[in-house]
Amino acid sequence: MKLIKETPYCKVWKAVNGDVFGFNGQFFKYLVVDTRNGGETALRTNSVLQAMAWEPKFTPEEIMSRFLLLLIEEFSLKNTDFNRKRIIEVEVSNWNVYAKSFNRPEFLITEKFHFRQDLANRFAEIYEAL
Repeated sequence: MKLIKETPYCKVWKAVNGDVFGFNGQFFKYLVVDTRNGGETALRTNSVLQAMAWEPKFTPEEIMSRFLLLLIEEFSLKNTDFNRKRIIEVEVSNWNVYAKSFNRPEFLITEKFHFRQDLANRFAEIYEAL
């Protein structure tokens, strides 16, 4: 077996030297393993394009929680940039787009923030509510 693709969420293996992956009497050249779900087999195929194109499906809660964790980390760092108000407004706007696109109006942010840590605390509250 030869590893031909590795991402944080999956690994794609290719059978080499005449070996194949067998399952229920069928044989395949490529095996995709979903490492996000503990290494379970996600796909068996003979198509390299199909194997390389496979990506895991994320729930809206997973997508929102990953985005929130990045924002919490970013705004928890002490930063004295002179343009922080604009950055805060942009990230609040970006978050509201996420909340609307996943039909979660209870997570919309309508208040104004002047300090990065206050916004990080608000994002942490939303993360806990998810």
